[in-house]
Amino acid sequence: MRLGRYLLPVYAVIAFVYLFTPIAYTFAFSFNDAGKSNLVWRGFTLANWQNPCGAPSVCESVINSLEIGVLATVVATVLGTMIAIALVRYRFRFRSSTNLLLFLPMATPEVVLGAALLAQFLNLRVNPGFTTIVIAHVMFCISFVVVTVKARVASLDPRLEEAARAHPLPDPPSRDGVHGPVVIAHAPTSRWIKGTRHVEAAFERLRGEFPRLELKLIEKLPWAEMPRTLASCDLLVDQLFMGWYGLLAIEGMSLGKAVVCHLRADFVAPGCPVVDADSETLVGVLRALIKDPARRAALGAAGQAWARERHDQVAVGRMLLDHYEDLRK
Repeated sequence: MRLGRYLLPVYAVIAFVYLFTPIAYTFAFSFNDAGKSNLVWRGFTLANWQNPCGAPSVCESVINSLEIGVLATVVATVLGTMIAIALVRYRFRFRSSTNLLLFLPMATPEVVLGAALLAQFLNLRVNPGFTTIVIAHVMFCISFVVVTVKARVASLDPRLEEAARAHPLPDPPSRDGVHGPVVIAHAPTSRWIKGTRHVEAAFERLRGEFPRLELKLIEKLPWAEMPRTLASCDLLVDQLFMGWYGLLAIEGMSLGKAVVCHLRADFVAPGCPVVDADSETLVGVLRALIKDPARRAALGAAGQAWARERHDQVAVGRMLLDHYEDLRK
């Protein structure tokens, strides 16, 4: 067990040493006081660095390399990202063939790929130059971009993308239930456990104080439409009896909504942005949130950060891995 834990880091260190040794050798021997042959150390000198642009075309080559690298990176990133999104989110003809072809530049040796592109440019009677070099580098880099971005896009929930495209609530500062509407969302999947009757009763009491208050009961709604529905609300009431927030509350926090929920004292984690309320305190809690759009916005921002920190799949996977490692000890 312990050998396997250290084997990968040791292998990684050996691989990096193997890759960077020639670079370190070249840098070190740039201070060598040698003549035409720079294979044997003959003494330390700074003469080689006193005028680096003195050698013919050295600085011009460096500038060209930087320009080619920046252009190729930008173009490959833009094109690769669009291709990755198309491959993950859409279905079209030759999609599988496109996936296969994207791996060819990665599997082909750079020398072979460069020679093939040169032959192609010459056959098309395109003079090799700056533009053809940029095209060749884009061809080589784009596969790495697509593979990397595609894996990340595949891990993202499409519903979050849909919610991000939803229009923000108009004029948030005026949404106080009097000068502007305030929409309370509640999903009574189990009316008794979630305390739906208390939510409805609180709404009826507060509607006299806030004439533009609305209650949106989310029932029998496909889960794919939930983000868009929650995006049109100002705050979310989850459950009032269970003592902890559920998936709906996480969806609301991810969308930047203030969330109200009953939290048991022994379950509350420091910094949790969920506002605690039960059947007796719900009216007062909602009243304070309805009349204070700035506080709702602050809770929404804190909720988004909380959801990313505690409920993102990478964060959850890391916590599970830590628990697994603790069990192995």
